Amino acid sequence: MTGMARVCGAEGTVRPGGSAPWTPAKGRALRSALMRVLAGGGTRPRRPGQKSKALTGEFPLPPRPLLADCKGVPLLGGRGGQSPLALLCLSLTFLAAPAFAAPQAEGVVADAIRQAALAVVPADAVVTLGPVTGAGYMQACAVPLVVSISGVAPYEQAAAHCSSPVWTLYVTVTVAQSEAVVIAARPVTAGQSIGPDDITLAREPVAAFAGRQVFADPAQLIGANAMMSLATGTILTPDIIAQPVVVKAGQTVSVEVISGGVDVSIEAMAAQTGRIGDTILLTNPSSGRRFSALVTASGPVVRLQS
Repeated sequence: MTGMARVCGAEGTVRPGGSAPWTPAKGRALRSALMRVLAGGGTRPRRPGQKSKALTGEFPLPPRPLLADCKGVPLLGGRGGQSPLALLCLSLTFLAAPAFAAPQAEGVVADAIRQAALAVVPADAVVTLGPVTGAGYMQACAVPLVVSISGVAPYEQAAAHCSSPVWTLYVTVTVAQSEAVVIAARPVTAGQSIGPDDITLAREPVAAFAGRQVFADPAQLIGANAMMSLATGTILTPDIIAQPVVVKAGQTVSVEVISGGVDVSIEAMAAQTGRIGDTILLTNPSSGRRFSALVTASGPVVRLQS
C-alpha cells in the first residue's frame, strides 16, 4: 500500500513492509516498538530464523510538529486496535522535536526596550511600551538583545534584534514629555484682566501644545486681557491672550537706553500704541529723529550694541 498521507502537518510517503493489509496486531506491534524506542530500550531482538515484522517508512519530518495538528486523527482502528495513522502521528510528534526551544521571555524584551528608550529621551519623560506579546512566538535569544529607536516623539518605534537565533521584534514606544507652562488657575471670562490669582505654573505634556508658543513665566501675563473665556487648566498661548497696552500713540514716555554697563533714560513721544512684547517707533523731540524700542512691562527699552 503506497500513498500520500498528511501526518501532523507534513506530507510523506507511507510504505508499510510487505503487501499484507494492515491489521490491529501490526498496530499493537508498532505501538509496542515505539514505546520501547521512546523509553530508550530500542527494538526487541529477533530469534534466529524469525522474519521481521517491522515496518519501513519514508517520512520527511516537519521541523516542529505539534500535537494540535493531530486532533482529527482517530485513535482506534476499525477492529478496536490502535489506528496506524494515530500511532504515526504521535511518533512523529515526540520524535521529530526532541529539543523544543523555550520562548523568549516578554519581560526581558520589555526591559531592554525601556532601557534603550530612556537613554535617548529627556530625563523627565515618561516612556510607555506597546504590546510585547510577540516575544512569546520567538525562540529565546542566546545573546543580549540589541535595541534601536526610530521615529519622532511622542510616537516612536523600537526594534529589538536578536542575532542567535536571528529575529527582530518591533514594538511601539510612546514618549510623554512634559514642561512647566502657564495655565488658568480658575475660570476667566472674555475681556477680563488677568491677575496673579488667575494663573499658575503646571507641568503639561508637550504633545498638548506642540507647535504653539506658550508662556513659562506667569509675570509676563499679569495685566493681560483674555480674548475668550478660559476654563480652569487651559494652557495660555498668545492667540487667546492680549497683552496689556503699556504705551499709547502720542504719549510721552521715558525710554530706557542700555549700552554695555551704561543705563540712561530719555524722554520720547510714542508714534504707535504698543503692548508688552511689541516693537514700536518713538520720536526724539530734541532732534526729531525716530528710533525703535521694545515695549516691556516697565516701558520702552532700547538696547544698543556695545
